[in-house]
Amino acid sequence: MHDIQAFLNFCRVEKGLAPNSIQSYQLDLKRLSDAQAQPARDLQPGHLAGYVESLYKEGLSARSVARHITTLRNFYRFLIQEGQLDRDPTEFLAQPKQGTTLPKYLNPGEVDKLVGAPPLDKPTGLRDRAMLELLYATGLRVSELCRLEISAVERAMGLLRVTGKGNKQRIVPFGEAAGTVEHFALIVRAILHLGVSGYRRRLGNAETRAARIGEVTEVQQVHRVAG
Repeated sequence: MHDIQAFLNFCRVEKGLAPNSIQSYQLDLKRLSDAQAQPARDLQPGHLAGYVESLYKEGLSARSVARHITTLRNFYRFLIQEGQLDRDPTEFLAQPKQGTTLPKYLNPGEVDKLVGAPPLDKPTGLRDRAMLELLYATGLRVSELCRLEISAVERAMGLLRVTGKGNKQRIVPFGEAAGTVEHFALIVRAILHLGVSGYRRRLGNAETRAARIGEVTEVQQVHRVAG
């Protein structure tokens, strides 16, 4: 179990894998340990081939078996990298053939209906509209969108700095969604954070300052959203 924990720590700290990926590795390797009398590092190619065969007999799908094999390969490559093994016992494990399925998609009318569903007279509605438009415009993963910070939105350039799997960053362009995102960033976030009454108290001083520099339009917009 020490080898398995060391591998999981490596995946978490060195590779920066997501918690869900680490949990999958942990479950797969626990299943292997429970099925074998010997420690994982002592297993030979024949042991692993028999283990994979047992997964088929238990009724696992080809996709699930393929995931198990990927876990085993990554684990034993880690042991070789750490100098615990000289040879990879997964070398001759074959990945099962998997059938392909067509992705499900929305037609243009359904997309318009979905994006237009949030009510724009409420802060939460503007937030949801901004999120949906960004998803549609950029193809971000939902997890990437949830981790997106306002500081990562380059509105002037129409770019996002997105942190994806393995903490890797990439630049993603976005177009017409910029207006909705900017509106949310400037107005709605503060309302959601402070509450309508708290934000109204701030507007008193803000409106005075804004009038001096000719930015009354934005403040009036905030009043409309705050109701």
